[in-house]
Amino acid sequence: MDPRAGRRMALLLIAAPVALAVMTTFLIVHGPRAAFPSGRTAAGALVGHVDAPLAVISCDELPVKPPDPDEMRSDEQARPYHLRVRTLDFPSLEPIDVDATRLVVLGAGEGRRVGTGEYLFEGLPVGYTSVALFAPQDPTAPRRPGIDGRAQRLAERNPVPLARHALTTCDLVVLGPEDLAWTGALRGSVKEGASRRPVPGARVACGSQVTLTDDCGRFEIAAPVSWADLSRGTAVTCAGYKPFVLLATCMPCAWLRDVVGKGEATFWLQSADPGEARAAVPALPR
Repeated sequence: MDPRAGRRMALLLIAAPVALAVMTTFLIVHGPRAAFPSGRTAAGALVGHVDAPLAVISCDELPVKPPDPDEMRSDEQARPYHLRVRTLDFPSLEPIDVDATRLVVLGAGEGRRVGTGEYLFEGLPVGYTSVALFAPQDPTAPRRPGIDGRAQRLAERNPVPLARHALTTCDLVVLGPEDLAWTGALRGSVKEGASRRPVPGARVACGSQVTLTDDCGRFEIAAPVSWADLSRGTAVTCAGYKPFVLLATCMPCAWLRDVVGKGEATFWLQSADPGEARAAVPALPR
């Protein structure tokens, strides 16, 4: 081979990966973006502007925002939303496979399994949805209201905000009737959603147990609590704030990990000032 041709080939092999890296960087910086204004997550935490270019982003990091009519019309044509649902066992919170036909994402067709406990739903037409895993239907039982007659939900996230032109991820913790007997310690803090300041004097109730937060916004429930009490009977109230009622199935997986693994929970309260009211996301069918 001509030595000059060999040098040119070597330079080409070196330059090609560099050119590819430059092009990828350009697309990330200037390409399609999933942009959301500031807002609150489903758990109540305040988040700033979210910009997720060609990326994977958790629904727990996205603010819940009402859809803009113009955006909705455009999205119905482009269907630019994609969702990866990860199903997790309780209380280990490890990925677990489920029957994909019982995993329902509003506005999407049947998902496809892409990994252990991971299911991909593509081409959703609107920037928010709901995710539910239904219990197996007993063919001998009377038909009940709900999708295809299936009313019992083993897990649910509602609403689930989606990022445009990005892959949104959603963790779904699957609980069975036996998991309601799980017990653990419960302590933590109550904070104001807007300022993230601690809220002293807040009343925290879980099942039949009640306590108040101290001057630092900290609380501790005296005796261990069951998951039944935690998920169905936990509420936080304080003068000047909207009451908070826990929907454990709608809380982020990171919150569940802290509760199950550390016995630590953070609750966010929103001001009762009408001037701080935010536009509501239209209710999704249940």
